[in-house]
Amino acid sequence: MIKRILLIYCIPLFTLVLVLISLVLFLALDFDDKLFLGALGVIITLYFGLIKVQIENDRFFKELFIDFNHRYSLLNETLYDITTSDLKVEDLSFKQKDKVYDYFNLCAEEYYWYKKNRINKVVWQSWKNGMFYWFEKDIIKEMWQNEMKNAESKASYYMKSSDNFFDD
Repeated sequence: MIKRILLIYCIPLFTLVLVLISLVLFLALDFDDKLFLGALGVIITLYFGLIKVQIENDRFFKELFIDFNHRYSLLNETLYDITTSDLKVEDLSFKQKDKVYDYFNLCAEEYYWYKKNRINKVVWQSWKNGMFYWFEKDIIKEMWQNEMKNAESKASYYMKSSDNFFDD
């Protein structure tokens, strides 16, 4: 949140400082008008470029947010059914296991984009809390632990050997 506030105020403040420095240099060093106007053009272009980057980052975050929440809502009922049943991992159908693996993949993608700073900490904390809710269920925990026994599994979930999004 603070980072966002700083970005909102820093870009215009930074631009204003650059304009004032250009104006002072123009007046103090008696630069050519064309040089001053060129500098102003560069500053204005930089300002709008930074604003565009912010807008694109927000748009990308929104797309991720909508996609992840939609995919989670498609898995939620199955996860509930699995965790409230008396079934053991070996009793689950292929379809049920596949839904849990889909959930693990969703968690991995959320973690990946969080690590790339495309998901902010507040949203990540909320999603992580939800991940831990399901991970505390014995059958989900057992499936995850079985999945992590395979040496290649961490890489398939976009993790380094020291990473675990259920421990982060």
